[in-house]
Amino acid sequence: MLSGDRPAAIAALRTSVRHRPNCERRSRAITLARLAELQLADGQLERACDTWHQFLDDYPYLSSRPADAALAALRSCVRPFAANPVAGVLLHRAAT
Repeated sequence: MLSGDRPAAIAALRTSVRHRPNCERRSRAITLARLAELQLADGQLERACDTWHQFLDDYPYLSSRPADAALAALRSCVRPFAANPVAGVLLHRAAT
C-alpha cells in the first residue's frame, strides 16, 4: 500500500492499469489482482470481483508463479463471500 493510504493506492493502481499497453499482459494482470485485493480490503466486494474478472481474462495467457499466486489469493480472499451471487460467479469462473 502506498504510505498506508488505501484509497490513494487504489487510485494509483487504476491509473497503472489504464496506461499498460496490451503487450504487458502479465504486469497488467498482476496489477489487477493487487487492485482487487485492495478493493476488497476497502469493502468494495462487487468492484473487486469485477477487477478479478479482468485478471481472469488475462490469466489463461500467462505462465508465471506470480499469476498463479494471484489466482490462489483470489480464491482465498473471495471464498468467505461465496454466498454473495457476484462472488459465487467469480469463484466458479476461477475454478474452471
